[in-house]
Parts: sequence; structure tokens; C-alpha cells
Amino acid sequence: TCALPISGIYRLTLPGRNVLNDVAVDGRGRPFATDTADGQLYTLAADGQSLAAVFDAPPYFRPNGIAADDAGTALFVADATGVHRFDIAAHTTRRLAQPRGSALGQLDGMYFVRTAQGAQLAGIQGIGSGRVIALDLSPQLDAVMRVHVLESDHPLFDGPTTGAVVGSQLYFIANSQLWAPRSPRETVILKVPLDAP
Repeated sequence: TCALPISGIYRLTLPGRNVLNDVAVDGRGRPFATDTADGQLYTLAADGQSLAAVFDAPPYFRPNGIAADDAGTALFVADATGVHRFDIAAHTTRRLAQPRGSALGQLDGMYFVRTAQGAQLAGIQGIGSGRVIALDLSPQLDAVMRVHVLESDHPLFDGPTTGAVVGSQLYFIANSQLWAPRSPRETVILKVPLDAP
């Protein structure tokens, strides 16, 4: 049961430049937001009315995507260097080991899922024209064992970004049109299966 309010306005009053980005909720119902500008995570302060930094010193470089595991005890944080695991109770964070030669930085929108193959992180990656990837996690959820490219260089991609998991499908915005000024076009939503071998 979550004792926290379902919605509200929580102010970040600390000095500095901030770009709050993606949000995940832990098993106790606490929200955590990445701050792409200062490399920090923010959550509700003790007063329940404002936001407070999670770490004394920001540990991430341009963090963006964030996802809680299915137990709500760990958060996966994507930054420009890769994917990190933050153990909420221990208050420790470390970058996940990953297969040699894999590039896991810049995930914008990241989601924890369980498939027939096991635990995965799925995300939309801002590399080149963009791609959608799924990361097979170790049973202990402490390493990336394999990377699957689910979609890459789709002709409708124009700044692909955030999505949502519905069943075994990842729906995502294919053309956010973030990167160049122009007249806006109709938004395109694409989907990819997450349980493909």
C-alpha cells in the first residue's frame, strides 16, 4: 500500500541548472527523477512537499531513462556511459557490466520487463538515427548478458523517444521531432515485441 499522494506538485528549490527528465516509482511508492543537467537523482524530501537530491555528489553523466525492478528495490538508471543499478536500501550505485563491444549509453525511456527469457531492460536509444534495444539481465539483475536490437534506422524515425510497455509489446514515439526546428508533423507511434528470441 502506498501512503504517498497519487499526484501533486513537488518543487525543486535547490540552486543550479536542472533538467528533470524521466521518472520511476519504487516499491514504497516514492518517485525518483533523473536530472540530465546535473547528473543527480531526485526524490521526495522529508517534508513531503519538495524534491531532494539522492546523492551528496551527482554520480551520473547526463542521466535520462530510469526503471524500477519488479520488486521495487532497485532502480536502473541510464546515462551517457551505460546503465547503472541503484540499490535503494543500501544507497549504492554502480554501472552494470555489459558485453564487450556493446554501446548502451543514451537510453531515453527505459523499462524493466519479465519475458519468457527472463528479466530485461528495454529502451529507446539516441544513437545515430535511433534504435530500440532489449538487454537481457543476469538472474541477480547486476549485469547485462546480451543485447538485442529490436528496431534500428526505421524510415519513420525522427528523434525516437519515450514509450510504454503493454503486455509483451513496447509502444514508443517514433518521431518526437526534437532535434531540428520545423513545422510539426503528425506523431507516429510504433510497437515492437519484447519476447522475440
